[in-house]
Amino acid sequence: MLSLLLLAAPVVGTQFSQMAMGVVDTVMSGQASAVDLAAVAVGSSIWIPLMLFIGGVLTAITPTVAHFCGAKHYHKIGHTIRQSIWIGILLSLFGFLVLISAYDLFVFMNVKAPILPIASSYLYAIAWGMPAIAGFYILRYLSEGMANIIPIMLTGILGLLVNILSNYMLIFGHFGAPQLVPKHINFDRLTFHMPDSTYFGHHPH
Repeated sequence: MLSLLLLAAPVVGTQFSQMAMGVVDTVMSGQASAVDLAAVAVGSSIWIPLMLFIGGVLTAITPTVAHFCGAKHYHKIGHTIRQSIWIGILLSLFGFLVLISAYDLFVFMNVKAPILPIASSYLYAIAWGMPAIAGFYILRYLSEGMANIIPIMLTGILGLLVNILSNYMLIFGHFGAPQLVPKHINFDRLTFHMPDSTYFGHHPH
């Protein structure tokens, strides 16, 4: 039982940190204004399913890498990751194109005028983070497949702390930072996913 808890704790910690980011973004953007909160909510209904789609496709990396590790065919892992990178590039390009075209989609959805430009600019900013999200998923699933899940949990917690601090600075303009509501959330994602991708790239084992 103890061994199972020790195995599950990092996974639970990672999922908690990712869910907590959404809660933090909602609570703190709601403190700025109701319009900003609505824009974040509308934008999230587009980009979060895209992020889950990218992560869902790439999740095949974990069992594939785990199989190679179990069979001690370590030389095959590199080929799998290289192919995954190409898939990640295509998926992030798809996500990018969808997000930069969000304005027309919002017009079709009859989104109200005060929300429309804010939500569109929010998604335009997030679009540039799609490659970093794909890279994070690739390296996260590589680490999971190699049963090295502690770094994932640690970077998730670090990302949550960075998210809270940058929200505080960029939503309300504290410490001399400009107010970027609600574009700030994309910068939070970049500050989370880009360092994570770099960290996992240097610590795959």
